[in-house]
Amino acid sequence: MKLQGSYYSVIKMYLTKYNQVKIHFDTQGKIVKTEKEQDGFWQTDRNLCKLLNRLPKTSRI
Repeated sequence: MKLQGSYYSVIKMYLTKYNQVKIHFDTQGKIVKTEKEQDGFWQTDRNLCKLLNRLPKTSRI
C-alpha cells in the first residue's frame, strides 16, 4: 500500500516508537480502528485513529 502526504508523516512518526501499526478501514475508506504493537502485544490506539481521520481526504491513501 502506498502512503502519501500527511498519512506518511504520521505513520513514519509512529513507527519510530512502535514496531508495527495496524490500520483498519470500513467499506467507505474511513479508519475505524488502529492498533500498535508494544512489547509483543497489540494495543488499540484511539489517538492515532482520531488524528488520521482529521486529515483532509486529499492527503489520505
